[in-house]
Amino acid sequence: MALIQAIKEKVDGAKNTINNATTLRNQADTTEAQGRVEAQNILTQGQKMQSSARAAAAENGLNVDVGSAAAIQDQIAGDSAANAYITKSQANYAASQMRAEASDSLDRTFSDLGPLKGLAKKGWK
Repeated sequence: MALIQAIKEKVDGAKNTINNATTLRNQADTTEAQGRVEAQNILTQGQKMQSSARAAAAENGLNVDVGSAAAIQDQIAGDSAANAYITKSQANYAASQMRAEASDSLDRTFSDLGPLKGLAKKGWK
C-alpha cells in the first residue's frame, strides 16, 4: 500500500510540474507578445512626437528639413527606436527565462525516469 501511495504522489507531482511548466510557457508567449505590442506603441508614439515637432517648427517659420528642426526630429526617431528595441529585448529575455525555468523544472521532475525522461517531456512540448 505504501508503494502505491508513493507512486501516486510521484504521478501527482509530475502532473503539477507539467501544469506549472505549461503555465510558464504560456506566460512566456504572452510576455513576448506584450513586448512586441508595447514596442510598436513606442514607435507609433515617437512618430506622433516627430510629426508634432515638425509641425511646431514649420509653424514658427523654420525649415523643417535642415538644422535644429531636422536634428530634433532625428533625435526623436532615434530615441523611440532605441526604446522600442530595449522594450522588446527585455520582454524576450523575460520570456526566455520563463521557458528555461519550465524546462529545468521538468528536467528535475523527470530525472528519476532515466531513459523514459525524453518520452515524458516530449508529450509536454
